[in-house]
Amino acid sequence: MEGGFFDPWVYETDNQSRVGKPALRIYTARLMATITVAVCARNAQDIIGACLESIRRQTVAPDEVVVALDDLGDPTGEVAKAYGARVIASNATGLYEARNAVLASCTTDYLAFTDADCVLVPEWVAHAKRVLDEKPDVAAGTGRHPPVGPRNFAAWLHHMWFIVETERTGYTRGIIGGNSYFRMSALREVGGWLNLPRHSAAEDVYIAMALQQAGHRIWFEEGAAVEHHYETRFRGLMRKSQMMGKDITVMMRACGFRGGMWWYTLAIPLLAAMLPFGLLLAFFNGRIGAGTALFPLIVTLLFLINRFRSVWMAVPRWIARWIVIWPYAYGILKGLFAPIPDTARRPLRDIGRVPERGRIFLTCSHGGHLSEMLQLADAFNGHELSYFCYDADTTRALPNARLVPNAPYNPIEFVKNLARVWKFLSARRPDLVVSTGAEIAIPVFLVAKLRGIPCAYIECGAQFTTPSLTGRVLCRLADRFYVQWPELLAAYGGQATYAGSLIDETAPDSAQQ
Repeated sequence: MEGGFFDPWVYETDNQSRVGKPALRIYTARLMATITVAVCARNAQDIIGACLESIRRQTVAPDEVVVALDDLGDPTGEVAKAYGARVIASNATGLYEARNAVLASCTTDYLAFTDADCVLVPEWVAHAKRVLDEKPDVAAGTGRHPPVGPRNFAAWLHHMWFIVETERTGYTRGIIGGNSYFRMSALREVGGWLNLPRHSAAEDVYIAMALQQAGHRIWFEEGAAVEHHYETRFRGLMRKSQMMGKDITVMMRACGFRGGMWWYTLAIPLLAAMLPFGLLLAFFNGRIGAGTALFPLIVTLLFLINRFRSVWMAVPRWIARWIVIWPYAYGILKGLFAPIPDTARRPLRDIGRVPERGRIFLTCSHGGHLSEMLQLADAFNGHELSYFCYDADTTRALPNARLVPNAPYNPIEFVKNLARVWKFLSARRPDLVVSTGAEIAIPVFLVAKLRGIPCAYIECGAQFTTPSLTGRVLCRLADRFYVQWPELLAAYGGQATYAGSLIDETAPDSAQQ
């Protein structure tokens, strides 16, 4: 029939009678969006039953239920199959990878996630589909996350952690991972979640930022509630808080995010440290010590009152945060120095942006270090370059150069260089920092890492088997660290890569060593 109403997709025939089956209902179903509800689980055989039962009792049934397991040998799979779920192997080491595995296997228009320890209200799928059906500018949604099951002090602390959960129906900026639903086209547009192995927290924060970076909006629907079994063990909550602090920091480093949340996160360890420092200081100067100790308490309370516009909502969350702030702050510090695989890096600012010429920030000393840098000219061809070097005859001809006094062991000049680099990077906004040494690179890398700019360091070619002092420092800060002699690899214990020499392509013989 013209217009495709009766085509092979919507019109079937009985092979025996060759009589056409009614096609109207099938055709209507094609026009309706489909949805998959997925659960990423691990050793959840004792708790996932209630979750799957709540999915089974939805007033609007999902088109498919998927349970993603790290290993198909997990006994959770047998429970999931008993409820009619499709079980897939995510081969994941963390939640980011598991989410991406589900995304890759999903064939419906919408994709929703909940957790094995959650129970969906009967109308949850109906709310999710209605929001995405009726609001084309919305790419994702979330809802309330009320507690269910045993309640104790640890569970109360865990529940008080969630801020998105306090929203009212309308547009919002955050997502709760265990109560989330997405438009598949939007997820594919932003490339899904980061390829971040061995991390399982803040994946919801990342996907919310990525979708909004691409111009999409997020919706909070109060009726789309998912009841959550919160952590009831205090020690378990402390471990979870540390993991959350580490993972959100690693996530923001991996995607290069340096918005308000980054600075807010970095402020948490500082504010936490001010309290015991102020109490200690009070033994020597009561007024200054009391002021130092009270400052973080007052600032955080005022922040939450401003956030919630309600003292009654702010105070209990303020109390809860000051209990879990200690492991969370420790996790943030761990996250600042945790290694990040190259495959996990995906600049958030590149989402929805047309690629342009790269901006590379080069830093090196004069002399041999500069000679090695100039050997990389072909690699930098076509990119916008700027330099941070010592003032010397050989560096004054460099374009876009910031030259500083040659005082490598002067602590005052070191502090000044930190400020100079911060100002220079703010103006240039480079995509990459590269250095061939020497110590002038240390303040540059410190500031660059704080600002989330990837750094590459090339050890001096004069170092055959013994690391340089600068190399020993920067191998812990550089995202990529190269040596020019394979004999030097062992000295860096797997932190370095050998990619040839900039000056001499031949390896040193035993006499040279």
